[in-house]
Amino acid sequence: MLTARRLTVLSVSSLVVLAGSAPSVSGAEKLVGSATAGDLVINSSDLTVNLEFDPIAESVTGLGLTALWTAIVADKSDGIRPWSLDMSISATPPGGPTVLWDDPIGGDRTIADYPLADTSGPLFGSGVDLSAGGTLSFTIDSGNPSPWVIGLNDAVFHLTTTVPDESEVREGIADSEEQWNRPFFIEGVSGLGPVSFDVIEFTVPVSGGYTFDSIVDSGNNFTYIYKDAFDPEQPLDNLLDYSLGNGFGPFGLPQGQSKIDALLLEDTTYFFVTSQWDRFTAAQPFTLTITGPALIEDAGSACPGDATGDQVVDLADLNLVLANFGQTTADGDVTEDGQVDLADLNAVLANFGGSC
Repeated sequence: MLTARRLTVLSVSSLVVLAGSAPSVSGAEKLVGSATAGDLVINSSDLTVNLEFDPIAESVTGLGLTALWTAIVADKSDGIRPWSLDMSISATPPGGPTVLWDDPIGGDRTIADYPLADTSGPLFGSGVDLSAGGTLSFTIDSGNPSPWVIGLNDAVFHLTTTVPDESEVREGIADSEEQWNRPFFIEGVSGLGPVSFDVIEFTVPVSGGYTFDSIVDSGNNFTYIYKDAFDPEQPLDNLLDYSLGNGFGPFGLPQGQSKIDALLLEDTTYFFVTSQWDRFTAAQPFTLTITGPALIEDAGSACPGDATGDQVVDLADLNLVLANFGQTTADGDVTEDGQVDLADLNAVLANFGGSC
């Protein structure tokens, strides 16, 4: 099970943080309220559910949904219908207006069970006041005629508010020392491997909608998000979402670009994986832009004593700790307790000569 370390090839010098830059036109969507709908069955007739939300201090601007989409009655011979991409949701807050979320929900052109973790972006214009709480009505259209039937298992509807974007750019390349047989969709494993991959283990400090936009200069790009755990030997376990970057994905992206929009939650560990396309072509260097209501936080990637972030504990780390000894600064604070002291010096000395 690969959970103990992050295999990303990035160093501190290759991480560009753009936090504090001017927000985009729409901004990011931060989660501010949730209500559980349970297991839902939707046939060719729309299904409406009414959900009570607790008081929300922020102005509500958008929607979110987490659930397991499943095809209850489907064309299992040809896989033609139904797809999660066909679904749409209308929402009416107290006093209106009704808004329609018809951007693609999910991302797989198959009838395979698909875990949904999506946000709509801003829909309610200037926002909805739910400072006193209230009931929202959600109408779900499966997007498919009779006899096809879909289900949403463990469905939770969310409300979001627009906040300024936080964005960072990372550059890297798949690690040739790590190999896997990558998925080619949510329930299938490619026969084009084994291939190399890069993985970032992370958490988010603020729940909401996050975008992972990965670009390679040439060739194809394939990216994935896993929830809770990532084991390259079991590549379908915990797979939350993926993006096909060969120019034939469902969202019209050009060859070499893969993009994942996902509703991510605090107190949850995620893994973002960038994969070499196939064993016949070399892994391409990638540029990954991550945007959301906050910067992601690397997790499980601790390299004890590594003050410089180069995955090696050497004189550079010792010098950085000594240069900042007694200071309250991040430079040299390998224990991350807010100050550079004997604990940091001991961590460097105890791991001197090691690498991660």
